[in-house]
Parts: sequence; C-alpha cells; structure tokens
Amino acid sequence: MKHHRAVAVYILNSKNQILLLYHKKLNKYLPPGGHVEEGELTHIAAEREAYEEAGVNIDFYYVKNELGDERANPLPTPLLVQLEDIGDHYHEDFVYLARAKMIG
Repeated sequence: MKHHRAVAVYILNSKNQILLLYHKKLNKYLPPGGHVEEGELTHIAAEREAYEEAGVNIDFYYVKNELGDERANPLPTPLLVQLEDIGDHYHEDFVYLARAKMIG
C-alpha cells in the first residue's frame, strides 16, 4: 500500500481553546491539516494548512536548538508522528502543537 505524508496542527488561542474544523466527508471535527506537497517540509505544510483552512498564522511549540551548530537550523518538533490506515493508503501523520499568532 502507498504511504502519503500528512500533517495536522492543534492550534491554541489565548484562552487555550483548541481550533477544530468540521470535516463534512468524515462527519466530525478535526484540527486543520492535509497532505504534504512534493518537496515541502512538514512544518511548512502545517503552516500552509492552518492558513488555508482556518486563516490562522501560527507559532509552533517545541522548537529547540540544543546542539548550537550554526550550519543546522532547528525545525519544529512534532508532538506526535503516527501511521494512519486510510483504507487504500496510509498517512504518515506529523501532528504539531501551535499557538495562533496575535496580529498587531
């Protein structure tokens, strides 16, 4: 079976409420997310999906640079990576935790 990379991002507001969107096909509420495009980094896909689906810019939790190597840029660390059976393919899901950016 084929594997696709996908992302989901749980976005907290200033009151620590989580943004969920209604998914008509699945008939349930889910965090913003979707497929990672060819050549796209997973955290960039999460930023893109958050903006496309909810109009929200985000700041990630879990960004570390403990090694101090100036040649390496730290990437946001997913809260969870899971393999989801979609039926005819699998999603390798990168699940992030982020906060909605405040405008102004």
